[in-house]
Amino acid sequence: FDQVELEGQEWEPLLSCSCPGGSSSSQRRRGGSLENGYQDETPHRGPRALTWAVAVTSLGCLAGLAGVTFGLPSMKLSLGDEGDLNDQSAEELLGNVPGVTELAFDPTRPDPLAGVKSADLAEAAALAAQDAAADTEAPAFRAASMSPRTWGASEVSFYAYRAQSAAHYPLENVNAADLAGAMWYLHHEVVAATPRKYHIDRIRRFKITMLNTREFWNVHHATFAPFFAFDGGRCTTPDCGNFYRQYGFLVGCQAVSLAEGAYQEEHATTSQCEPGTSQCYAPLWLSFPGPCPDEGLQQQELAGNQETLDVSRGKSSDCLSRMPGGRCKAGGPPTGTPDCTYSVEEAGEILLDELAGIDDYNDFWNTSYYECQKQFSTGQRTEPCRRHKEYDGHLDAGVGNHFWDGKRDPRRCQARIRAAEALFRSKYPQWPELSKAFCDFDTIYANEFTWPANHTGAPESSWWQSRPQ
Repeated sequence: FDQVELEGQEWEPLLSCSCPGGSSSSQRRRGGSLENGYQDETPHRGPRALTWAVAVTSLGCLAGLAGVTFGLPSMKLSLGDEGDLNDQSAEELLGNVPGVTELAFDPTRPDPLAGVKSADLAEAAALAAQDAAADTEAPAFRAASMSPRTWGASEVSFYAYRAQSAAHYPLENVNAADLAGAMWYLHHEVVAATPRKYHIDRIRRFKITMLNTREFWNVHHATFAPFFAFDGGRCTTPDCGNFYRQYGFLVGCQAVSLAEGAYQEEHATTSQCEPGTSQCYAPLWLSFPGPCPDEGLQQQELAGNQETLDVSRGKSSDCLSRMPGGRCKAGGPPTGTPDCTYSVEEAGEILLDELAGIDDYNDFWNTSYYECQKQFSTGQRTEPCRRHKEYDGHLDAGVGNHFWDGKRDPRRCQARIRAAEALFRSKYPQWPELSKAFCDFDTIYANEFTWPANHTGAPESSWWQSRPQ
């Protein structure tokens, strides 16, 4: 809502609840507290804004955190045109928001999402459709709705992707990404090295079914938790252990900056952006906490470019027992209890060689150079030899292969995403199209980990009694 008018008095907002569709970035909002007033005063449209209005005016934030209830004065909500209500009628709003006695419509208010389909994105989509390796026409960009696919503490399903080697290990205590995020990682960390870093030679896909805990929802009203970085099976981000002890083992998300690459999804991926900007389509990184996430191998124990590691080394038996992780052990759908927040189904893999059109990777980067040297020394070749590279950052291009040319070129980045999507479709036609992940986490509040857990609406779990303090 844009304005709250109180009858006969001025009202200083108490709640520091950031609107999930807000325009303030996560960096600007980090470290907010319940004493600082509103952190985001940007107008928001549509049912998402109304949902948040319900949460705020009914004191969903404050009462949910501290169990406090008190009356509200009569209020008038000033909204945009009546189309903002969509399928939620004015009568429902008046009947369900405590203290609201009048709705005022302002059809002249400008739409803050106008122009979200910017010219540069539209041009990139058109060019990508021409260059994509897929034999089907690439879908046009669609304007961002700035709302998640499923709103509320409910189950969601989406695909997650990991760039990895032939080694297989569970999707626990690791980071993954959406497809744009996986391509971003490959371009920055993998194909720029010759041979490829960590022997990574494929993109693996997983179908994730997720239901984060109600205890988390009662505080943040968000589907996703914050992203935590994992390295060698151990969380390396400060406070991740405190977070998991406070809310359970939740799947987290983070939008990647576009400053170092032009990979973008066709749908909006995050609420942490200025509406109408390319950052609203940014790649996502995801975190999947497993058993004893904040113990494990230290940085000095991680051997460089090693393909496999015993990541359970360094985790105590007590920690493994009391901090079981979020992946559902029975393999069924998630229950929303702290130790069953996500389930995983393997949904296929594609090789980087087939994606880039490389027949034999060892010959490409290694033996072809020595064969060329031999031909040059015997006079069979007059041009000097160059060692092949998938991508050279100084050239912003490959040598001997050009699939990865143009890291900051939106047209080429979109073409690579389309090519990967087409390859997955052609190899695994039995897998359905799923909604894309939408990162809606807001911020971690000051002293949040000292608040008592709010179990309202949550399924029972014995974990809360045995969790480490």
